[in-house]
Amino acid sequence: MINNSKATIAVSSALAIEISRNTTLATEVAVVPMGVDKDLFRCDKEFKFDSKLLFVGRLTEKKGIKYLIQAMSEIVHKKPECTLTLVGSGEDEENLKDLTASLNLQKNVLFLGAIENKKLPSIYCDHSIFITPSLSEGFGLTIVEASMCSCLVITTDNGGIADIVENGITGLVVEQKSASDIAEKILNALENPNEMSKTVKAATKRCVQNFDWSIVKAKYVEIIKRAS
Repeated sequence: MINNSKATIAVSSALAIEISRNTTLATEVAVVPMGVDKDLFRCDKEFKFDSKLLFVGRLTEKKGIKYLIQAMSEIVHKKPECTLTLVGSGEDEENLKDLTASLNLQKNVLFLGAIENKKLPSIYCDHSIFITPSLSEGFGLTIVEASMCSCLVITTDNGGIADIVENGITGLVVEQKSASDIAEKILNALENPNEMSKTVKAATKRCVQNFDWSIVKAKYVEIIKRAS
């Protein structure tokens, strides 16, 4: 069916390449990302860089959260005031809680469970660094949300994430499955707040300009018009 479509849309460049590689489309795959409401996901207060870390998403193995928790063991050794808040639920939750306990990190790693979407902006705005060490991502919607809310983003280089995060420019990229690299990048960020503040501002600007729902809507309208 997809081979006969008048228009095909992928949410990231990586997915567009994958579709083109596995189909015989007559038309080029258009890349239109998922959108985020910039009026909802925003922070009005002045940005303050501190030791509050955040993850938002499904608690599943492919999100790589265990490597983040393992990294916390090294981070807390050097920065005992540092905390990691995990927002979300999923099949790996109990395993992650067991790992946290085995590393004696119960005071530093907090499980909030699932939070409704309208409450997420205040969560983002209450944290400085957003980490998502995913093993696989089609796009990375929470990265856009976090960036719009002025969080420094630390993530892996995979799938659609490359459309959002440029290492050292709009965020920091870590190796997959590497707790040591995650810890190193976080500790370095905490030691260089002025430099990281510039990265945050660049990321917020890019995400507002490219991923706000009004921008995404206009792209969909244009594609539908061309296909009609």
